Amino acid sequence: MLLKGGRNIAALYQRNEQQAKLGIPPHWSSYVTVEDAELALASALDAFACATFRDPMESYVQRMLWALEADGVVPQGACDPFGAEISELERTAVYDAVRALRQR
Repeated sequence: MLLKGGRNIAALYQRNEQQAKLGIPPHWSSYVTVEDAELALASALDAFACATFRDPMESYVQRMLWALEADGVVPQGACDPFGAEISELERTAVYDAVRALRQR
């Protein structure tokens, strides 16, 4: 077992003799376990929505640019010249929401 922070996060094993004889090639297999996958995803998306879909709605495009900026999709400093002015605290909230989604 592979551990991270004292928790099992993965398992590694070798192909056994019977698998080799059957011609099963070496391969990777993955799995994910959560209590309730739909609830976990819904909670993460709700948090992101709270950081992005808020007043003033004229600044929605800027918040989306910040989300893309946080993921490295667009360069830092990309801006919506037509949006309402919003604070750097909102940028931090959007960045935090993106990071939280990436950790799930």
